[in-house]
Amino acid sequence: MTQTPQRKNKQPPATVTTSDKTATPPVANRQQVVHVESSYEGPLPPPSILAQYDEIVPGSAARLIDRMEKQSDHRMELERTVINGDSRRATAGLIAGFIVTMVIIAASVYLIIHGFRYEGCALFSINLVALVTVFVHGSNSRRQERQHKMDEVTRREKRPER
Repeated sequence: MTQTPQRKNKQPPATVTTSDKTATPPVANRQQVVHVESSYEGPLPPPSILAQYDEIVPGSAARLIDRMEKQSDHRMELERTVINGDSRRATAGLIAGFIVTMVIIAASVYLIIHGFRYEGCALFSINLVALVTVFVHGSNSRRQERQHKMDEVTRREKRPER
């Protein structure tokens, strides 16, 4: 009979059995992921972020503020230029419309005085209809523009905070 030699100090296999299938791993292997999200609106970030910029690159917060101020001045200058141009065009349009209207009225009176009563009245009537049409169209356009601006302001106020 032959005997199989047995080893001394035989250790049991390294298996762990547990009845809880949701057992948490040991604390040393645990990792935690944190997601932080922030946002802001406006030309400049909040002071805390500006301070972080300054920590990374000294003086960068002041440069960002200077750049924002220059951009704001530039934008306001452009808006001023557009508004002044619109105003000049509107004034020129009014003057031109007045001159054309006066010429047509003078032509109507001339025609009526020289025996072309129907033609003179027709020319005057056409001129009057054109003036009323321009006035009504301008009033409607201004009303629609005001309504559009009010809708835009209302939409901005209803927008959820971030």
